Amino acid sequence: MATPHKTCPRPTSQWSGFYQPSRLALFGITALVLLAHFGPQKLTLAQDAIKSKKISEHYDAAYLSGAHSGWFKTRLDKQSGDAYITSLNMNLQIKRYGSVVTTRMDTTTTEDAQGKILAMTLTQHLDMGEALTTARVEGNKMFVKAPGAEKEREISFDPEALGPRKQEALLREKKAKPGDSIKYKSFEASLLMTTVIEAKVGQMEEIDVFVADKADPSKVERKTRKLLRVDVIPEPIKILGQPLKLPSQAIWVDENYETLRSKTEMPGMGALHLFRSTKEASTKPGLTPELLPDLGTGSTIVLAKRIPDITTANRIKWKMTIADEENPASAFSQDDRQSAGPADRGTVVLTVKSGREESRDTKPVPESGEFKEACYYLDSDDATVRGLAILAVGRETDPWQKAVKIEQFVNKKMKVSSEVGFATASQVAKSLTGDCRQHAMLAAAMCRAVEVPSRTALGLVYVDQSANAILGFHMWMEVMIDGKWRGLDPIFGLKGLTPGHIKICDHSWKNTQTLAPLLPVLRVMGKLQAVILEVE
Repeated sequence: MATPHKTCPRPTSQWSGFYQPSRLALFGITALVLLAHFGPQKLTLAQDAIKSKKISEHYDAAYLSGAHSGWFKTRLDKQSGDAYITSLNMNLQIKRYGSVVTTRMDTTTTEDAQGKILAMTLTQHLDMGEALTTARVEGNKMFVKAPGAEKEREISFDPEALGPRKQEALLREKKAKPGDSIKYKSFEASLLMTTVIEAKVGQMEEIDVFVADKADPSKVERKTRKLLRVDVIPEPIKILGQPLKLPSQAIWVDENYETLRSKTEMPGMGALHLFRSTKEASTKPGLTPELLPDLGTGSTIVLAKRIPDITTANRIKWKMTIADEENPASAFSQDDRQSAGPADRGTVVLTVKSGREESRDTKPVPESGEFKEACYYLDSDDATVRGLAILAVGRETDPWQKAVKIEQFVNKKMKVSSEVGFATASQVAKSLTGDCRQHAMLAAAMCRAVEVPSRTALGLVYVDQSANAILGFHMWMEVMIDGKWRGLDPIFGLKGLTPGHIKICDHSWKNTQTLAPLLPVLRVMGKLQAVILEVE
């Protein structure tokens, strides 16, 4: 069985900037891995059908911690009827535990001449296919048609949110100068929510940019230019009721307010730099993928001491310190297994109990249909998922024993791999390959298939390596038994949790077609320090 730290989720998100409608925030949550995307072939056909005309197209070469990691392509088309389509194609290589995975993202946004958003498209690129999501806007409502859904889902929409074409023009229209501040609203398609962005105009700075060789556009050299710096800062958003800061971005623009370079700090991966360049230079393969920062090893928390046997421990007190955090206790889930004690600015003491025994300390909670119903990611009504669930539980009728049998079945039948992207439970059921994310998603869906309410949980797990002990980001599942939630981890197969499972959040995945449920880990990724205070 693979070590648990090799099974952590890579949460990611995207948000709008001046020159691109979406970008990596991470998975990390790449995911980190990445969210919804729209396929180029579908985009071309759609644009041909409405007689669009290309206005502009440009490429940006992406570098992670100095290593060429991929590219972004941004294209603007004008439709008949005075509407515009901005499309973004992203192709990035991300390293996780030594394996390099290619992550693609494509999005489109249709807006009118004033920047009002009219429609958006997303396609979830998963390992075994694509799933198209479409959205149209009517006033303050957005109607989303998700993959597999028979009807559109209505969500609230802020009509003041600007499309990417209008966002890109703001600096130019306002003739921005040092000291200026511009605020605007942007709709995050990958999260299906509106964010508020502030662009703070700084000073002129000397900075390197790419200049292409006229004879060979695949070759570029760095040259220093004096450009205007602008810091693009999103206000905190709320994910699962908790505030979350998305990464800020620094961009450098020329005298025409065109972005020639940008920098974003990526939790667990270092700095992501984008250089405006040629298609040939941007899209050529990276020469040294081995130099890419490793998201897996880069996001772990090294501990100063070891626990002799985590599987026999009953209770652990952890001292958690999160840099620049006012209320660190709110970054972690609190329930009958996990509670917060004394806390100071940036520091909290967590007491985490073993979850292998049923808790008798809490009152039962009412069951909710959202934990029983099939949904896009936990598609428990899929024939393959149902077949595996029936095979796993056999004639068992006790709900807890059903869940344990499913945990054991997934643990034994699945092949552990860190090279697999995020997928629906039905896709995992067909491949039976993946890390902790795929194990947890499949097991949770199988539980629902046999009438056991379930959800996924996200957090940290204790791992004893040969070199040192660490906490690694991890996913497991929880099932509701007699009105109480109990955890199971298909990667470990221990028929319960250890006090080394530190929970950040949980989710039912109802009405969810993005990876937003993974984003709460961004609150602690790259900022957390942990100390073992006491082991019982």
